[in-house]
Amino acid sequence: MKTYESFDGQVWARDFVETAKSNPSIATDEGTMLAWFCSALMRGYDEHRWRSKEYKREVRRILIPWWKRMFVPLSRFGH
Repeated sequence: MKTYESFDGQVWARDFVETAKSNPSIATDEGTMLAWFCSALMRGYDEHRWRSKEYKREVRRILIPWWKRMFVPLSRFGH
């Protein structure tokens, strides 16, 4: 599993330590730290959003009408 696919803080921490060991200078680079932690926080936000009932309702509200327009039943063509 790629780090960005994980919602587990331990996976992010382990990957950070491995990356910092192989590139010691990045642990003191503020830009790298900002990108790393923002990615971890955003991943958590995305996971929460995807699990929410509101998101599922929104997806259904948008996709079902689109799906019905794009995929017409064969019965309309005499099958």
